[in-house]
Amino acid sequence: MTLYLHIGVGAYESLLPTAPIAEIVELDSDETPVVDPNEGDYEPIQHRPWRRSKLPILDMRAVLECDRSCPARYSIVYTNEADGTTLYLDVDQVHGLVHLDDAQLAGLPSLSQRVSAFFDKIYVPDDAEGMLLRVRADLDFCGALLDR
Repeated sequence: MTLYLHIGVGAYESLLPTAPIAEIVELDSDETPVVDPNEGDYEPIQHRPWRRSKLPILDMRAVLECDRSCPARYSIVYTNEADGTTLYLDVDQVHGLVHLDDAQLAGLPSLSQRVSAFFDKIYVPDDAEGMLLRVRADLDFCGALLDR
């Protein structure tokens, strides 16, 4: 069994592996800048302090092209297993923990190329409508920061 954190990013409900998570921070409304969704270009890479260092912030709503007119509510300190980068992942919701066997995950349905770049499997709960998208373990977060 693998333990995942169930998160919400815009309209996307997702599963994030818990092993790389160091901390979950509830943000104050003034900690994340409000971005005009009509602005066009993304802002420069921003940082937030964590344990005597500064970590880059990856707003998952920007990556998944979701509404960013309200500030993110949570930030997850996450170390990417693929490249060792530690960063903040800003998300809208943290719903709780989910234990899953690999057999409970199915292949990804046809989604946009941008969304498919971040997710590799789905889980459809028995007691809920919709699906949870699993974040790729090999996701290139540094590339996502630069591509914003």
